Amino acid sequence: MVSDGSGIRSSGASDSGIPSSGIPDSSRVAAVEFLRAAPSGTRVVARYLLPDGQATDALGYVSATSASQIVIATVRGLTTVDFAKVLAAKEVPPPPAPRPR
Repeated sequence: MVSDGSGIRSSGASDSGIPSSGIPDSSRVAAVEFLRAAPSGTRVVARYLLPDGQATDALGYVSATSASQIVIATVRGLTTVDFAKVLAAKEVPPPPAPRPR
């Protein structure tokens, strides 16, 4: 696994036809394996490619997984991410407590 200092584990499939964006395939595979193994309720961030080729992040809690997708419950609702489009992923700590006003 390659680390760029951010702590994000990268992943994906080399046969997916998706540009690697400079991220080694082995790192992309490690990220998908992490997401597939993450139990429901785990807080994660997943960086993935949009249809236009730009990358975006989904931050939230694992809701469900299938053989080809993960569903992440974000503050904006449920986000379904195809494993073939995942660039990187990692577990993240709980959000900070709200500050008193």
